[in-house]
Amino acid sequence: MSEYFQTAGSSSPAPPIPYISRRSPYYARSYMACTSQTLATSVATKILQKGGNCVHASIAAAAVLAVIEPCSTGIGGDMFCLIWNDSKKSVQGLTGCGRLPTSASLSTLPSTFSITSPTRSGKFNANMVTVPGAVRGWWDLYTRYCTSTSPDCLPGTEYSMLELLKPAIDMCRDGVPISGPITANAWKDGLKGQVQQFPELYKEGECPLTVDGVNAPKMGELYKNEDLGNCLEEIGKSYSSFYTGRIAEKIVSTVQTLGGQMTLNDLLSHASEWVDPIGVDYMGKTLWEIPPPGQGVAGLIAVKNFEYVESLKDGLTSLEEKHGMIESMRVGFDVARKRIEDGAVIEAEEGLPKIKADFKFDKSMSSGAPDKTSCTVSFQTYDSYGNSTSFVNSNYMGFGTGIVPPGLGFTLQNRGAGFNFEPGGVNEYKGGKRPYHTIIPAMVTENGAFKASISNMGGFMQPQGHLQLMVNLFKHNMNAQEAVDVPRFCIRDGTFGGMVCLEPGYGEEEELKAMGHKIGEGSRSLFGRAQVILKKENGVLEGGSDGRSDGSAGGF
Repeated sequence: MSEYFQTAGSSSPAPPIPYISRRSPYYARSYMACTSQTLATSVATKILQKGGNCVHASIAAAAVLAVIEPCSTGIGGDMFCLIWNDSKKSVQGLTGCGRLPTSASLSTLPSTFSITSPTRSGKFNANMVTVPGAVRGWWDLYTRYCTSTSPDCLPGTEYSMLELLKPAIDMCRDGVPISGPITANAWKDGLKGQVQQFPELYKEGECPLTVDGVNAPKMGELYKNEDLGNCLEEIGKSYSSFYTGRIAEKIVSTVQTLGGQMTLNDLLSHASEWVDPIGVDYMGKTLWEIPPPGQGVAGLIAVKNFEYVESLKDGLTSLEEKHGMIESMRVGFDVARKRIEDGAVIEAEEGLPKIKADFKFDKSMSSGAPDKTSCTVSFQTYDSYGNSTSFVNSNYMGFGTGIVPPGLGFTLQNRGAGFNFEPGGVNEYKGGKRPYHTIIPAMVTENGAFKASISNMGGFMQPQGHLQLMVNLFKHNMNAQEAVDVPRFCIRDGTFGGMVCLEPGYGEEEELKAMGHKIGEGSRSLFGRAQVILKKENGVLEGGSDGRSDGSAGGF
C-alpha cells in the first residue's frame, strides 16, 4: 500500500513510500554507533566522543551487549569483525570463532543425541559447545588497532582494555535496567527452554541470569550479574584467565560433567584468524564479506546472481525484482550448503551457472534453503578519524546451549549444532574443525573509499538481509532507516520445505504464489535486526537502527 504525506505549507504531495517507517534516520558529522540496545549505543558513542576509535567503541559495546542481551550474545560465544582502515584504504577481517574439541567425533555423541531436538539431548547438548572465540577476538582487535607499538594502530585516545570493559562491569555490579520488550521476551523464553534444562548446575531458587533466582528480568527491571562482572574484570587484564586460568577450568569441568569432550588444551590452543575479505561489485559499490567458514559468500552469490537477473530486462517490475531476489538467494544457499566448511575457498561466481540455466521470470525454482536458524547481535561504529567496524557477536541459538558454568555468569555457545551430522559429508562434525558459521558482518566501499557498514543479524536471515539492504540502499536510494524498516522476505530453513515468509506489507503475495513460491508467515524475529551506517556524498553519516530490535543509532 502506498501512502502520500504532504509537506506542511505545500500543495505538492511527498514521494510515495510503500510502508510507514516509525523511525527517522540519524544524522551526524563526526562519529556514529548503531546497536541493538540503546545503552550499548550510548556507551559506544561516549567513547567516540572522548576521542576513542571505532575498535575501542566496538569492544565496549560488545561487552555491554553481553550483559544486557545474553539471550543473543556473550563471552561464551564467537565474534567476526570487518574493519575499514582509512589510512590504508582497505577492509580487513577477523574470524574469531572456535573449533570443536579435538577428541570430538560422530562416534563420541551420546546414543540419545538428535540434532533436531531443541533439548539438552540435541541442539543444546554439551557436545555442541565449541571453543568460545569472542574474548580472544576482542583482545586481538585491541592489540592490532589500539596498541601504539602495532603498525596498524588506529588514531585515538588511549584506553586500556579494562577501561573499555568498565561500563559493562559497572552494569553487572550496580544493576542495569533491561530496555525493550523484544529482549525481555527472548530472555524469558530462553531461560525456560535452555538455561533451566540444566538444573544440576545450580541450587533450587538460584538459577543464574535471573533477577530473583527464578525469573527473567522484565522491561525496565534492574538486573545484576556479579559473576559476569568478575569475569569481565579478569578479562580486562588479560585473556589468559579465559583460556588457561580460573574461567577455563570452570568451562572445561562443566562441559565434561555434562558429557562433553572439551579439554584445557582445546582452550589453550585457540587462536583467531586474520582474513582477507571477499567482495563483489553491485551498482558501482563493492560488498565485502568474511570468507568461509562464514556464510557471507551466500550473500555475495545472491548479489552477483541478482545483478545477472537485472541484466535480462531493461527495468524489472516490482514483482520481477522480488522474484529475482528470492531466486538469487536460493542459489546462494544451494552453493553454501554444498560447499561451505572450514577451509573452503568459494568464489561468488560459482552460482552463476545455475541461475543462468534455471532462472525463469514466471516460475520459481523452489529449491535452495538454509539448514537452521539462530540469534545474534550485530552493530556498526564509525569514528571521527574515518575508520569503521562491522561487528557480530553471538551464542548461536539464543542462550547457546544454555549451559552456565557455576560462578561465571554466562552461557556457552552451541555452534557445534552448525555442523553436518552425516558421515563423510561437507562440514562434517569432526574434532578440531570450525563449523559452518552464520554470523557475517559486511562493509561497502565505493571507488576505494568507505561507503557503508551494514549487518542484518539473525542466523540465515543475515545474507538475505545483506542482499535486500544492498538493493534498498543503492538501487532504490533509500535512506539508512528506510532500508532497514522496509518489509523483508526470508527463505525458511530446509525443514519448512523451502517456504518463503513475507513480512506484512511486503506485497504481491498471491502473484508470488502463482509463480510457485511456497509463501508463509513468520514471527517478527525471523526477519532479523539490521543496523546501517551510510556515508553520504557530502560526508554526513546517516544511521539506521532496526525497529525490530530494542536499539538505536547515536553520534555527533
